[in-house]
Amino acid sequence: MQSRDRALYQYALLSLAILQADFGCFSEAVIAMQETIATARENHDMPCLNYSLSWLYHFGRAHQEEMTKTQEKGVLGSEKEALAFLKAKAKESDMWPLLSTTLLSEARDEIDAGENILAQLQATPVQITGLQFNISMVEVELQTRRGNYSNALVLQEQLVAKQNRQEADISQRLEAMLLKARIFDRAGIPQKGFSVAIRVASLAHKARVVPVLWEAVGALCRILVSVKQFDAAVRLLESVLPQALECDDGGLAAYLFSCLADGHMGLAGQSKDGSLQRKERLSRTLESLDRAFTEYSRIEDTKGQCEMLAKKATIMHLNGDPVLANDCAAKYLDTRRAAKE
Repeated sequence: MQSRDRALYQYALLSLAILQADFGCFSEAVIAMQETIATARENHDMPCLNYSLSWLYHFGRAHQEEMTKTQEKGVLGSEKEALAFLKAKAKESDMWPLLSTTLLSEARDEIDAGENILAQLQATPVQITGLQFNISMVEVELQTRRGNYSNALVLQEQLVAKQNRQEADISQRLEAMLLKARIFDRAGIPQKGFSVAIRVASLAHKARVVPVLWEAVGALCRILVSVKQFDAAVRLLESVLPQALECDDGGLAAYLFSCLADGHMGLAGQSKDGSLQRKERLSRTLESLDRAFTEYSRIEDTKGQCEMLAKKATIMHLNGDPVLANDCAAKYLDTRRAAKE
């Protein structure tokens, strides 16, 4: 290999790692990314090194089982160590996109901490459209979690108008539109999001923006559950879940399984008390809650984990099983406590 080719070799390895990850060859992708990191260090290519470390960090959060050996070898260390390292390198190299990414990763479910981090992001001179869009989405999410639904709707409308003016990517425009349905759902009036959910589902289907399509279907199912059309919601969700899981999006999968649990619970409530059908529906509800909890755990969404545990504890209590109900309640408290540490 010529010296010039060797100087660019890390980018060939980087492309290989990303390609392998896209095709589901996760172990091979990790190995290729480790070689990318080693080669970038050797060639003193800081932008490539920082990007590779950031990619490996986020990959590890989505595929924790693939990262055990990587952490043992000391490539990234613990999650907190990795974030601290990436943030320091981003500041040293004036890599604002990487700095924004690390700051976004630090914001989980602590709303006050999230607000402080959002202020840092807004003060950062980010010129990349995709990151600006993500920051705007985080701002809407923050207002929604605080219960400031009017403010969240104003920000959502401003974001949609901005995306339309800039003729932004269709997936981003659809995500911004679907935010309205999500805000109405959080506010306890999901029916108000019906028209926008239908419109987004239609546009996403035509544009083949698959992840947004499945999220719009989830929003429609939330509306069906709210008007007690449980059977329609369950049938629709069960028909799209296998395809939605192929997106390998933990947040989307958790959301859909949570919706499915609500649908099965509604059907259980409509069944005769003590009947075999009621027991079957409750069993499916618990199964869906467990799947949703697993996905929320994978993306480290404490709020989602706690919500699933609270629902599970309620079902156990209704089933007359106080021991399991108390176990779920204890796990709920442990999860909340661990998130604050």
